Amino acid sequence: FLNGKSLGERTLEPKKVLHVAWSVPYEPGELKVVAKKDGTVVTTDVVHTAGEPAKIELTADRSSIAADGNDLSFVTVKILDKNGNLCPNASQNMTYAIEGPGSIAGLDDGDATNHQRFQGTEHHVFHGMGLAIIRGSTTAGAIHLKVSTPGLPDAQIEITTQSKRF
Repeated sequence: FLNGKSLGERTLEPKKVLHVAWSVPYEPGELKVVAKKDGTVVTTDVVHTAGEPAKIELTADRSSIAADGNDLSFVTVKILDKNGNLCPNASQNMTYAIEGPGSIAGLDDGDATNHQRFQGTEHHVFHGMGLAIIRGSTTAGAIHLKVSTPGLPDAQIEITTQSKRF
């Protein structure tokens, strides 16, 4: 559905194709997909046209890691508009700063054509997303990651390191 108007239905034939796809004309607003099995809705997904970048969102896959010098937390970086929609055209260079018993093990953006180093404190986002890989040291405590870029408020996240593996 594009802004509430049906764009038709397609049937998945797993022996012939692995996914269903069709061209959708661009129109700002809401795009919704509804998946059915035997006439019953099994899932829906909705995306909205993004506005201008307004904030940085940080999400850690794990907020607590072992203080063993090897354990990692993967922090997803997203550029969002004022309504929380991902800004897929965002490509800002981000600056990463870390405090506490940890280090930045690597930075990435998923863009195979980007030749920026994985190590360092700066990296672009790709289609509005990036990744910071945080390694804990052998000391327990709180790691604070701050991510910034000109024109947007800084974002921070805390990852705790614990001396015992959990």
